Amino acid sequence: MPGFAVDTTERDINGHTRIVNARIDIGAEEYQSSSTGVLVYDNRQSITIYPNPCMGNFVIQTDGNAEQILRVYDVNGILVLSQIIMGTTCIDASRIIAGVYITSVLSKDCIAIKRLVIIR
Repeated sequence: MPGFAVDTTERDINGHTRIVNARIDIGAEEYQSSSTGVLVYDNRQSITIYPNPCMGNFVIQTDGNAEQILRVYDVNGILVLSQIIMGTTCIDASRIIAGVYITSVLSKDCIAIKRLVIIR
């Protein structure tokens, strides 16, 4: 999506997508890109994930109805799901194995990060 100032992933030598140069906070902290390219705290962007823990599907609720990118990473930083979302969206996680994941929602100028637990 054009207009994103945040790029926190790169490919390793095996071709896996990894999180790099990012502050990962398991809480509900939100960030905004500044003109210097440094991520700063921004409490205007929030996401809600429910149910959490989930058994297959979960709902992600975001502020506004603009297109955003949802990315789900495992604890090793490998991207396991990437999807365009708008507002409140039901996500099919039935193909993702049980475990703890980091979700990021990127909008035009913000990134919100939350923890997601999948159980079976």
